[in-house]
Amino acid sequence: MFYNILLSFFYIWSIPAILFELWMINKTFYNKIIDFNKKCKDEPGKFTGSEWLFTILILGYYLWMTIGLFSSQWIFFLGLWILSFISTGLTKFKVIKYIWNVIDSIISIALIFSIILNKYHWHFQGKDIWKELFHLFT
Repeated sequence: MFYNILLSFFYIWSIPAILFELWMINKTFYNKIIDFNKKCKDEPGKFTGSEWLFTILILGYYLWMTIGLFSSQWIFFLGLWILSFISTGLTKFKVIKYIWNVIDSIISIALIFSIILNKYHWHFQGKDIWKELFHLFT
């Protein structure tokens, strides 16, 4: 019983992750994040209440993705981590920052929905997902 409650809580945490990704698609909010990142570099530790909340939510998102690497949905969580690392590398190029951010958010939302669908409907294990993917291409 307790395990099911924790499991449900873990997958409910995907809702803030989806909301965050939807939030990042909006150009206005994206610019606020850019300003926040500059402020973090210039004035570390001097945050407003909403900036602290944002920081805690981001850390929660990364913690959720890290814990997810140890679940049966590990391949989807690995995809989220890979997208995160690619985004960090591509943000050095100013021309494609926002365009890549939109693409990254859409792919991340698809992966998060895949995590939920796989847990409650498809029931593929990590190795089964690989088999199904390769079966589609052969």
